[in-house]
Amino acid sequence: MRFRPPGLEIPAALRWLLLRALGPIEPTAPSPGDAAALPELLRGSSLGPLVGGRHSLETLASEVGPRAAARLKLENEAARQAAGALLDMLPEIRAAARTSGSSVVLLKFAALTLGGHAPRGTRTAGDVDVLVDPETGHAVARTLGEAGFRSAGFRDGAHQLPQLRHEDGRRLELHLHVPGLRVPGAPAAATAAALQAAGA
Repeated sequence: MRFRPPGLEIPAALRWLLLRALGPIEPTAPSPGDAAALPELLRGSSLGPLVGGRHSLETLASEVGPRAAARLKLENEAARQAAGALLDMLPEIRAAARTSGSSVVLLKFAALTLGGHAPRGTRTAGDVDVLVDPETGHAVARTLGEAGFRSAGFRDGAHQLPQLRHEDGRRLELHLHVPGLRVPGAPAAATAAALQAAGA
């Protein structure tokens, strides 16, 4: 017996937001209906910067009004500036990894941005995530400590070290392996060295 889920009615504002964030870039989109619902939707998602980066101020203003359009463009610009500050950490991270004899692989935000999959300013991020060798991860953290990074004192699982925070507010996470991902022929979860050896 096949499962037949009940019909789902998508509010006009949510439909507009999803189409403008993830749909084809077209001159017009279905009306968002009551644009007053848009601020609440934006607070509950991370799609504002993406919409603001994909469409012109004029297009957005014609559909949701000048105030909401300006907010979308501002969210995109704020995400662009935050991305720049986070990516500026990469030379420090690479240097610390090199000093500690560790491989390093970018993950999540940094990988998607530098790989060209998420243009700068279209994805929000609060930190940089990198994969380092399990054997040298603590050495990398100590080297970064000499550059002003301090442990936040908590960790989100055995696959990573405690988050590191710089006094200027920048944050990064050193991962030791990727849970659930295996390199063919490797006996355990993927590490930086295993991924690089496999040409990934």
